[in-house]
Amino acid sequence: MPTILLQEIRDLLTAFLTAINTKIEQMLDKLDAIKDDADAIKENTDALPDIKTNTDVLPGMAQDVDEINYDVNQIDTKLSTTNATLGDIKDNTGAVITPITQMKANTDAIKNDVATIKGNTTSIANNMNTVATNSGSTASFAEEIATNTLNTYDKVVTIASDTTQMRADNANIIAILNNIYDLLNNRL
Repeated sequence: MPTILLQEIRDLLTAFLTAINTKIEQMLDKLDAIKDDADAIKENTDALPDIKTNTDVLPGMAQDVDEINYDVNQIDTKLSTTNATLGDIKDNTGAVITPITQMKANTDAIKNDVATIKGNTTSIANNMNTVATNSGSTASFAEEIATNTLNTYDKVVTIASDTTQMRADNANIIAILNNIYDLLNNRL
């Protein structure tokens, strides 16, 4: 069951990372297009002072030209700010891609580890019957060893008892032989 859960997590992370990568690439393409358009507008805007210089001011239009000049300068400032912001967005987007790539690498590593664990689990499952059979045989042998050990103990106790009896009998035999020896020595 954990293997299926890890696989599902991996699949979700892979789908999520793929979707984020796609969105980021689309955003970068759009940002590049916007930057190109902004640069083109800026280039056209830079030519406006030349147009003003080379254009005769129509009577009554001097105030309008000054207002247009002011507006052009405002547009130029805003375009510069927009270009800087777009550059920051592009840089920050790259900073987002790096952790996503690391997450994908980690997910791939988890997938490999899960595959190894799955293989090991299969090997364990395949050998469980043999282990169970051998455990039963081991238990049977252990029982026989215990029985044999108990029998050996009983025999050792019997041998010890017989040895004690033999010592006592030997002491009696020695005493009787000493008496016979003394009797024979006294008669001779």
